Amino acid sequence: MIELFKTNGYEIVDPAEKADVYVINTCAVTNESERKSKQIVRRLKKQNENAVTVLTGCFAESNFEEAKKVDSADIVCGTHKREKIIDYINEFKAKQNKVYNLEEDSREFDKAGITTYDGKSRAFIKVQDGCNMFCTYCIIPYARGILKNASVEKVLSQIDALSKKGYREVVITGIHVASYKADTGENLIDLLELIDKENKIDRIRLGSLEPKLLTDTFLKRLSELKSFCPHFHISLQSGCDKTLKEMNRKYTTKEYMEIVKRVRTYFDNPGITTDIIVGFPNETDEDFEVTKDFTDKVGFSYVHIFPYSPKHGTPASEMENQIPKEVKTKRAKELKDVMENKREDFLNNMIGKKEKVLIEKKLEDNIYEGYSENYIYVEVKSDKDIFNQIVNVKITDKTQTHLRGEII
Repeated sequence: MIELFKTNGYEIVDPAEKADVYVINTCAVTNESERKSKQIVRRLKKQNENAVTVLTGCFAESNFEEAKKVDSADIVCGTHKREKIIDYINEFKAKQNKVYNLEEDSREFDKAGITTYDGKSRAFIKVQDGCNMFCTYCIIPYARGILKNASVEKVLSQIDALSKKGYREVVITGIHVASYKADTGENLIDLLELIDKENKIDRIRLGSLEPKLLTDTFLKRLSELKSFCPHFHISLQSGCDKTLKEMNRKYTTKEYMEIVKRVRTYFDNPGITTDIIVGFPNETDEDFEVTKDFTDKVGFSYVHIFPYSPKHGTPASEMENQIPKEVKTKRAKELKDVMENKREDFLNNMIGKKEKVLIEKKLEDNIYEGYSENYIYVEVKSDKDIFNQIVNVKITDKTQTHLRGEII
């Protein structure tokens, strides 16, 4: 969206500064995120009452009538055809009447593309939108609509543009990226092979993945790509089969474990990360202990832990036996302890190994930081400017959170 404004003559400023237009791209994952979105719109309008305020994104899409009640918003529009946002702003300026527009969903992918991420080495390319999984806790299928995919030509064009601007790494992402299927027939692994063959970018990563994507065939083809970084964020959500069923997830813990073992067969020391929700409705103490035990057995390199937050409009928000906040907080802390122990094991295992690190930032005293191919944060020291370079590093030490190494 930033690029869309730049190409139409706008200058991007810090939100703390007075601006002519404020765009609030809202989230609707939790009720709290909706509340904060409304709060931000009101605060920005108060900051400059003459500015045009645009409320867009998932909150507007999934709860349009509620979004229209936000008095401080001059324009309310959803997640589809966001390239029209400039037209809405021009319409408001011309007529000084509020603009409410909820575009009909279609299989057409967003026309707006991305060719720059100022000051960064890694860029995210969204190749897919929409979801049809309908997990019971999630509003996204209602907010993002039906499945839609970027064309292969568009993806390759964006990568070419990013490469020419100096980017070394791209993350291929989407709401449900495993479902990617171009109109011309290419699936996700076909797309990755084409990106790799073009040889325009040094490193490719994947965003969050559904477990069942990772078949032997997919992993074998993936392992043959010279630019692929072996970091897999494989969505789990719970380590208890009973809870997975209530979440309407499409796999069992046995299947998940087999998939993790399969990944480790094709890749040496891959980073495997995940998301886990604790305190889902009906999750008993025994269910949670099962999740803790499963998390320990998998040995993730990192786990994002979320206490369950009810979201109105989802089946889970209407379920009985909602878990008290203090219980969810306690479970999150216990699971974090399990995760940190396994992460320490993972980091210890990397000491003495050689890793390729993309340097993304310079700290003080000639210290640089970047990420290994398996997505571990690494610090190195260099008297030369090595920003945005891929350097060979021997890992020598670790802290609780990251690794340290020497350039070789």
